[in-house]
Amino acid sequence: MGRGDGGRATARGRARVGLCAAFAFVLAAPGARADEVYLRDGTRLVGEVVADAGPIVRLAVVRGADRVLLDLPRKDVAWVRRLGARHEKALAEAEDALARGALERALELLGAVARELPDDGAAQRELGFALLLADRPEEALAPLEAAARLLPVDVEARLQRAQALERLGRRDEAVEAWREALRLGPRHVSGWRRLAALLAARGGPRDREEARRCLELAAREAPDDPALCRERAALELPGLDGDGALAPGALVREAAARAAAVLGEHL
Repeated sequence: MGRGDGGRATARGRARVGLCAAFAFVLAAPGARADEVYLRDGTRLVGEVVADAGPIVRLAVVRGADRVLLDLPRKDVAWVRRLGARHEKALAEAEDALARGALERALELLGAVARELPDDGAAQRELGFALLLADRPEEALAPLEAAARLLPVDVEARLQRAQALERLGRRDEAVEAWREALRLGPRHVSGWRRLAALLAARGGPRDREEARRCLELAAREAPDDPALCRERAALELPGLDGDGALAPGALVREAAARAAAVLGEHL
């Protein structure tokens, strides 16, 4: 069960395909089994591994009614995940339970798989994600820490770990976790916004400038987002100095000019 922006789940069968394939060709065939191939650039491909020896990993993925074979150079592959039928069935049932809102049943299934496969980073990540959904961040942290360790190229595990730390009120650790996640996934708009909010709230000597850079990076990915525009403008208008007094008039005017410039980009 993969995650998209903000850590929300997308279908396990959905994948970004063809990014590193040497070539692909089409065969008429039914749907592929849900093996997973993790590439060193953080991409996760889902399909059926049909060859896993030598310099090439061959993965069959479904496109419409066709089955596309991708040849992935071994040097680009970080990890190949191939589950047995029993674990695959348990994960499919857990996904269905999540879709139906049966969170406790999903946690039961995911917990069993994670215990039986302690070295499977994806199983640990999926359990951690479900625990976050259940508003149990303290319990979620251990499997998410394990996932980040076992899957060093997996952005999703790090995004969810940062969320868990933030929800536990461990702000400094959460700041570092968001930074780490965003180094791997620099196009994650919600991640930049969360990091900016934490930095602005912390208010350290360099935090506001880093927060400004975070929102600028987010704006590159979502230039037409009005909420992001307002966040950037608000960051320029704190209104108070570090001691809680009104900032000097010249500084307020300078901040107002910066905020107006930000807003002007969207007019």
